[in-house]
Amino acid sequence: MTNWALGGNIEKIVQLYNGGNSSTVADTKGAWYDFTTGEDYDIHGLTLTSYSMTYEQHEFLGDLGIGSTPDILINNLGFSRRETRTGQGFFHLPIFIPKNTQVQWRQQCDYSGTIAFGITALAWVGGRFGVHQPFTKVLTYGANTGDSGGTLVDSGAVANTFGNYVQFASGGLPHTIQGFILYIGARNDYARTNTHWYIDVAKNNGSEETLIDQWLVGCGDQTDNPLPQASPFFPIRVEKGEDFSVRCKCSATSSDRYIDAILYCFA
Repeated sequence: MTNWALGGNIEKIVQLYNGGNSSTVADTKGAWYDFTTGEDYDIHGLTLTSYSMTYEQHEFLGDLGIGSTPDILINNLGFSRRETRTGQGFFHLPIFIPKNTQVQWRQQCDYSGTIAFGITALAWVGGRFGVHQPFTKVLTYGANTGDSGGTLVDSGAVANTFGNYVQFASGGLPHTIQGFILYIGARNDYARTNTHWYIDVAKNNGSEETLIDQWLVGCGDQTDNPLPQASPFFPIRVEKGEDFSVRCKCSATSSDRYIDAILYCFA
């Protein structure tokens, strides 16, 4: 039996941080919080999980920074939170952070007062996972800091039929990327009917070429959030100058069909 090609030498997973963060001005980043002031090992990946600390429903965008005066490593990671005290979403991020590096987090929310939102940060210790080498640069496309969400992708008013492509990375990527993560947000719609979506991610280089064919996301009238919120890391190379487009089809024809999308591209 051959080894799994994507495996790789992780020794353990260590919790760096677990706690509630808040932002007090709507759609504006709050203060930085320390995940860690520095560990005595290199971090070869980071998992972020989120959970509700109140019974309110909101949209969040968070920045991950390194250093005492943070350089932003990933900006505008999206989280949609339903009005239940439950786990909401997670990101597995194949990023490299050198040992003794301070790691910080800040966030914004579409709410105009103080609201708590729980984040747990887990470090991958001992080696790579999922890719040959963790990345140090991440490009974000589609985040909307004006409403703490993403970019609307509409299936159209015909059930189970693809709507139009929505372009991301307009003008083309500034350099080649080695993979990406797709995030799907709720657009602050938390009274949805039971429905599901198929989502295509394609690239434009004179014509459409499908990179992900019909990624499945669904929700129920009890969960409301489209789940899963974030895809795994897809190690798909996209060349400099090419861009992305996203489309979907949905079983619903009402406004419950609307979803947000954000792409995180790793180089």
